[in-house]
Amino acid sequence: MQKFEITITPDYVPDWTTSDAIRELFQNGIDQETAGSKFSYEYSDGKLSLSNDGSKLSTKTLLFGSSTKSGDDGSIGQFGEGYKLATLVLIREGKNITFYNNQANEIWRPRFINSRRFGCEVLCFFVEQNQTTAQNLEIIIDGIDEQKWNDDIVPSNLILRDDYSVLSTTEYGRIIDLKGDIFVNGLFVCKDDSLQFGYDFKPQYLSLGRDRRLVSSFDLQWLTSKAWLATKQADRIAELSRDGADDVRYIENTRSYGSDMRTTFTIAEDTALKMFVNEYGENAVPVSSQDEIDKLPAGYTGVVVNERYRNMIVNSDKYIPVEVEEEPSPVDKLKSWVDEYNISDKLGSIAYNELQDIIDAIEEAL
Repeated sequence: MQKFEITITPDYVPDWTTSDAIRELFQNGIDQETAGSKFSYEYSDGKLSLSNDGSKLSTKTLLFGSSTKSGDDGSIGQFGEGYKLATLVLIREGKNITFYNNQANEIWRPRFINSRRFGCEVLCFFVEQNQTTAQNLEIIIDGIDEQKWNDDIVPSNLILRDDYSVLSTTEYGRIIDLKGDIFVNGLFVCKDDSLQFGYDFKPQYLSLGRDRRLVSSFDLQWLTSKAWLATKQADRIAELSRDGADDVRYIENTRSYGSDMRTTFTIAEDTALKMFVNEYGENAVPVSSQDEIDKLPAGYTGVVVNERYRNMIVNSDKYIPVEVEEEPSPVDKLKSWVDEYNISDKLGSIAYNELQDIIDAIEEAL
């Protein structure tokens, strides 16, 4: 039997739970499937079995920084440490985990030991020989109660769920009807209640931190905007813009990503205009404030809408702008007053010229 001490202590990644650890192992299984290794799972009576046909673990992967996924854009993991951290957390949570590394004729049994080398408790993998004809890598976790499985683990893995529908599939991933839930490769990352829909992104498009939860709002909303343009559903984009949904917050910026996206956005602008006219009438004008309403000529009705929706409407090639009479500036009012009351006759030429110099100075200052 060989023994491999891992230089991580039991209190590493303290915020990780059993659900996080299981999610990480599902991630590894799904990532291996993209490389041609069939992934399967089975849960029964508190025991979860994860299997990849044709996969094999090397003891080299016990080193931090070593990974079988290096350079693979289709994989979520970037650090080569996911299954090691998952193992640590599961043991810390009182679960029993065993790796049947069958292609290598090995069984890996991890546990915590008091290390003489480091003078503290560390994670250790004990590797023993096991002759078998099986060709898969099987990971078995004991001690997962049914409530934990149903309440935490199943919701965090789309592969385990059947309570959602896919609204659209794009090059960036899937748009699903799970409001605000964000997944990557089917694995839960975070929740954003500002979004009207859920998303299951491909890992190459959404950068994740080590804890798989650190997603910036900007990156997320930029990607959801691109995903909606990629659907080519101009009517839905116009509706989301009208509703002020953050799903399309950066839709105007992301339209430059290819001719198809520009075309979809142009159609969405025309659709937004049609929606607005159908709802408010031909003489309605989209505005951003009461001040704009006050400047409209007689016969027109101002309707306050969000800025994104307004921009889509007024930028449509089919939109006919309404001529708005601008309020005269204070300087223009002063000039009119000077002319209206014949101030030159009342002040005299010297005083009048000085007044004109003051007006000119004010204009230059502005």
